Amino acid sequence: MMNKSPFCKNRAFYLGVALTVLEGILSGCSYLFIYIVLTALASGTLTAGMVGSVTAVLAAIFLMRLVIYSTGYTQVQIGGASVSRRLRLFLGDKLKRIPLARFTQGQVGQYVNTMISDVSSYEKILTHSSGNIIKNATLSAMLVGFVCTVWLPAGLILLTVVALLIPDLWLSFRVVKIYGVAKNQVSAETVSGIVEYIDGIQMFRAYNMGGVKNRTVTQAMEAFSRVCYQYEARGIPIGFGYNIISWGSVPLIMMLASDPWAAGALSGVDYLMCITYNKNTKKRK
Repeated sequence: MMNKSPFCKNRAFYLGVALTVLEGILSGCSYLFIYIVLTALASGTLTAGMVGSVTAVLAAIFLMRLVIYSTGYTQVQIGGASVSRRLRLFLGDKLKRIPLARFTQGQVGQYVNTMISDVSSYEKILTHSSGNIIKNATLSAMLVGFVCTVWLPAGLILLTVVALLIPDLWLSFRVVKIYGVAKNQVSAETVSGIVEYIDGIQMFRAYNMGGVKNRTVTQAMEAFSRVCYQYEARGIPIGFGYNIISWGSVPLIMMLASDPWAAGALSGVDYLMCITYNKNTKKRK
């Protein structure tokens, strides 16, 4: 039915991702101009003309970011929706070829869950997560490089914290792989029970079996609630642990940079920027 793979991305998606990354680069450039103004202010060379010029540049950057982000966001949504549409058509074509006997073996919930929930989750990754991950990685690389030029130890600390995001993501993906699969299985069983109950509710009532079948559906929903709790209980500590390390780097840099600042080897602006850029990098994770 289809020549292309249902997972094949399109031009709109790639264009949207590229524009999102470009918006992140422009966002990083804004920090550079703020640093220039603060340095001039600290040295007493700041003039009204410089303030006006920097303000105009920042306003232009903001307008460019607004246009680029809105265009990129729209293109990513269009591209992701197109992939989702093609994937659903592909699955619908496969669904028509499944033998009717399979629909009597508790597979209805699995099919419904795949067609609706799984495809929607995949579309969300395409339209929201992909571009933001690449954008934040680009911006983090820019800030790490800048902090390294200002004061190398602070840049190395920031680089270490950013690098720790890799094992953090790896552990998070393992939780998704283990408990996400179990969650999908229980979800499919729950949907199957609900569909079966609604489809046969007249027969259940006619034979006074509504309460028995309803209890089965309730038990399936309770099992779904338990696996969702396990999923969150295993995943939250991973992110919480990384946040402790991430935010702990801010007071660490404050403490380590205080001696060079007091000795005059590090200016007050550089000291402030090392802390501020470190903090801003954490907020964008």
